[in-house]
Amino acid sequence: MEASGCEGGKVRVTLTLADEPPARFVLGNGSRVDGVDLDRPASPGSRSSSLTFRRLDDRPCTLRIEWQTPNLVLDGLGEARKRLRIDDP
Repeated sequence: MEASGCEGGKVRVTLTLADEPPARFVLGNGSRVDGVDLDRPASPGSRSSSLTFRRLDDRPCTLRIEWQTPNLVLDGLGEARKRLRIDDP
């Protein structure tokens, strides 16, 4: 994700997956985040998720957020751990 177009602009981004602690970070004008580390890998299966943005400044301009190649990497070893009765990391 990258923020641009508003000098002094800042936004807090929150990624929430069902039953997971949220991942939060702040983007400012000209800043970029290449990936977000969650407390543990995302579990497989379709689950509700949300991505929210909250503006942290009072600048009278538009802060543009661009998410290039959006994706979410799922924990592909979850089923193997379950069968071997190994706890999630």
